[in-house]
Amino acid sequence: MPTTTATQTVFCPHCSMPFAEDVPLPFPPQSQRCRHCKLVVGPGRAREVPDAPSGARGAAAGRLASEARRLADSDGDFDRDALTRALRDVATELGRRPGQVSLVDYQQRWEARDDLPSLTTIIGAFGSWKSALAAATQRNG
Repeated sequence: MPTTTATQTVFCPHCSMPFAEDVPLPFPPQSQRCRHCKLVVGPGRAREVPDAPSGARGAAAGRLASEARRLADSDGDFDRDALTRALRDVATELGRRPGQVSLVDYQQRWEARDDLPSLTTIIGAFGSWKSALAAATQRNG
């Protein structure tokens, strides 16, 4: 990628979420961790145009699943009712049913709020995002 003096928003090559705004290209100058998917973006590897729809998870999903599995193996003591309440709360905030909340939607809400449990905690408690959504839907009565 040629060096330019223009600045612009760049996107994570892993999850296609905005990585940085108003930065010179190429970006980043040194390896940085994406705040969304937590994967490392190497020097100059941020994308000027997202590779996929915003929030695509690909490799990030594997990292998240591994973290959740470790959490479930080490701790295993989860308040599933509180976790499903958090999912239903996000669904209400988005104007959706609990089963329609995407992992990306939840992650964005989690980053903006300090009262929500992490994705890792939810996936660790239920084994998968799909199972967590199913539990939130069943308990939505």
